[in-house]
Formats: sequence, C-alpha cells, structure tokens
Amino acid sequence: MSNSFKFTPSGGEIDVSLKFKQEGLGEGVLAIIVTDTGIGIPKHLHQRIFAKFYSSQSNQNQGTGIGLALVAEFAKMHGGSVSVSSEPGKGAKFTVTLPLVLRDGYKVKEEYFLERGKEDLISALPTGESDPKPRLLLVEDNADLRQYLEEVLKDDFLIDVALDGKAALEMAQNQIPDIILSDLLIPEMDGATLCKIIKNNLKTSHVPVVLLTAKTEEEDHLLGIASGCNLFLEKPFNLELLRSGLQNLLDNKKRLQKHYRKIISVETSEAELESLDDKLIQRAVSMVEKEIENPDFSVEVLSKELGMSRMHLYKKINSLTGQSPLEFIRSIRLQRAAQLLKMNQYSISEVAYKVGFNNAKYFSKHFKNNFGVLPSQYQKNNNEL
Repeated sequence: MSNSFKFTPSGGEIDVSLKFKQEGLGEGVLAIIVTDTGIGIPKHLHQRIFAKFYSSQSNQNQGTGIGLALVAEFAKMHGGSVSVSSEPGKGAKFTVTLPLVLRDGYKVKEEYFLERGKEDLISALPTGESDPKPRLLLVEDNADLRQYLEEVLKDDFLIDVALDGKAALEMAQNQIPDIILSDLLIPEMDGATLCKIIKNNLKTSHVPVVLLTAKTEEEDHLLGIASGCNLFLEKPFNLELLRSGLQNLLDNKKRLQKHYRKIISVETSEAELESLDDKLIQRAVSMVEKEIENPDFSVEVLSKELGMSRMHLYKKINSLTGQSPLEFIRSIRLQRAAQLLKMNQYSISEVAYKVGFNNAKYFSKHFKNNFGVLPSQYQKNNNEL
C-alpha cells in the first residue's frame, strides 16, 4: 500500500480487494490484491524488487528497500507467496496469497469471503457481537405508523425499510431478512401478493411473514391466510401481541433448526418431504452423499449444483439448520462415518478417507466434537452392545 501511494501520481487510483477460493473441506486460499495506476515496474526488475535493500535508482521516491522484502518474508512464513504483474506506465498489481485452514479454537466464517461489493465487505466484518439482533424488513408506506414501528422495535431488531411491495421483494431476495413485517395494503404490490412470492421462492421460503391490516372483513382475513403468512393482525394492534408474535416466530425458527439438524443424516434422501425447504435439504443431502468420498466437494460446488449463489446458500442453510454450508457438509460426512464405524469392517483411517477426509487426525477431532467421543471409542462402544 505504501508503495502504491508513493508511486501513483495525483489523480491516480489504488484498489485493494480480497478473494477467497475454497480448495477442499475446511481449507482454501485467501488472496490480498493491491492494484494501482502508478508508474509501473519493468519486467526485468520483478524479482529483484523483493530482495532486501533493493531500491530503484530511476525514481526520486526511493525507499529503504525493506518493505517488499518483508512482505515476501512474512508471506513465506505463513506458507504463502507474493507476486507482481506490471509494465512501465501501466501501473502495478501485487498479489499476496495465504492458505487458510480451520484450526483448533479458530473458525473462518465463510460469509466474510462471499462475493460482495466493497461496502458489503466492510459491513460484513466482525462486530464483536456473539449474538447479533435479528434483521426485520418493515414494509409500510404510512410515515407515522412506519416511524412508530421503527421506534418500538429498534431495541429488538435491525430494521430495514421498504415503502412498497416491489422494493420489499427486491430487498428480501437480496438481503434475506430473518422476518418480514408488512402492511396488507401497500403500493405497487399488496402484502398478500408479496407474501405468496416470498413463500414460493426457494431463497426466501423460510422467512416468516407478518401481515397487518385495517380491514376487518372475513374475505380479507382469508386473503391473508391464503397468502401463506405466519401471522395476521388487525389494526389497531396490541403492541405486546405483535412483539410476542414476532418472538414466537423466531423461537419457531430455532425449533425448526433442531428439526433439520436431526434429519440431516444419510437416511434423509429416502424420506418423503413436502415443503420447498424440506426438498432443498433433501437435494443438498443427496448431493453430499453422492460425493461423500470426494474431499474436493466444496461449498462452491454445492451452491452451483443447487443453482444458488454462495451468499444465498449460506443464508438459507444457516437459517434452516443453524449451520454454515461447510458445517452442513461435514455433518453428513460424519453421520456416514458413524454408520461405517458401527459395521466394524474398516480402520479409522479407512473410514476417514471413505467420507472425504484427507487427514485422519482432523477427522477424529471433528468426530469427537460431533459425537462426544473419538472414533475408536465410538467403534468400541457399539461393538460391545
């Protein structure tokens, strides 16, 4: 960065970006890329600039010749590397690549490495909150009611606001909120239609929807119920009733997560499942089962097979199961491993490789985290039954 500022003239541009590529279960490569529109570097100097104390004699902004050498040394210490792509007068691009591996006591959160815009990447950085507030999408065109709801719910929710149905649908599909609170009568698209689309879209079908209405006719109530909404309240509504209803829906979501975690096993693909969410879990489990021995079957592959972006897959799987997609894949591998251990026909290493783990020690650690005992003890316990 300091070199980019030093050698990029006024009016030039400097860009810093991060890219993450998963290269197997629990590991990948992080690339830190710095690009500028500065004076550039001749090709014959590309290797020399990483040598200690080297400094170009052709530029007045000479440094100590230590900076890039330190970058290269630190990258090497962490098992990574640094490279440069540049031509005189065409700027320079420096890339630092670092391997990322899940280790004891350290967890790489996948959502921080999803393909996002610069603003989203900044907002996705950890805030230090272990249990952040759920995100609520408020859809209300009446300014007074909207401001009132924002005020009374702000302590319990992170609130996004849409003034009409079309804007709400776009926000819901892009952001995947934890819950939607909408008036029935809103511009562009009414609340019932919005709810139907939300409930019939695989990306958002799991999101609870609460509809508010000033209408008291029976047919309006039927319209709301037919839309698939989770809660239908008449205005003027009791605030405590609304709060309780919202909290109950969030509690139901946690119960559903436990339900889906229970059915994530190698038998799941044989079950008869009905809802969109059930069918998604069924498809995902079947795909992992099919590639159970493949250590390179990754979240990226799963998202492509399901026709979803990594971001939407993360939010969907996390909402349904409370797990990241990486944890979801691993849990299915471990369920299969438990079955193989019960058969008592394979060694621990053979079982590990049969369920897609390249490292028996890494497999044993995660097996113990999941089942409470090491694979060897699990196998012994089941043989004694």
